[in-house]
Amino acid sequence: MRSPPSGGSFRSSWRLNVATLVSGALGFVTGVIVTAHAVSSARMMEPTNISFVGVGEALNNVAFALLLVMVGTLAASVGALKLSRLPSEGAGRLRGEA
Repeated sequence: MRSPPSGGSFRSSWRLNVATLVSGALGFVTGVIVTAHAVSSARMMEPTNISFVGVGEALNNVAFALLLVMVGTLAASVGALKLSRLPSEGAGRLRGEA
């Protein structure tokens, strides 16, 4: 019976997913800040319409980050599946085992 892939590659994949989500959240927050600043300086009669459009644009950052996390998770899953199908001596060499 083969051992599962080492935890090091899983941890680094997990950290990259978290970093992607954090960067998407940062993009959302900066988009909302810019929208709030634009609405406050515009002196318009209908600032709510502009704020909804701005928040919608800012949410595109979150959607793109979630898309990248899904693609990264799919790629890691395919890699783990291919690694599990290798013969035990080849899989050990790829994992860094002697």
